[in-house]
Amino acid sequence: DESFSPLTSFADHWARSGRSLKVELRRLERAATCPRPFAEMLGIEAGSPIVHIERFRLSGSIRIAWDQRFIPVDVAKGIPRQKF
Repeated sequence: DESFSPLTSFADHWARSGRSLKVELRRLERAATCPRPFAEMLGIEAGSPIVHIERFRLSGSIRIAWDQRFIPVDVAKGIPRQKF
């Protein structure tokens, strides 16, 4: 059972359960265009430049989550690479 609030992250919740958590970055790239369905969800114009992040969350050697993010370039440009 998991529940989250704006003040609780997945990583915090997982750590409180006593399980290990590691993030494996698979892709971090500036993409030329944002796919239409994601652009609509983000409230940006389809085809807008974005940063595409793909990563796995692991507990030990077991992959427990696959995470893909599409971040508008204007938002992502101020985030250092190691923070992704």
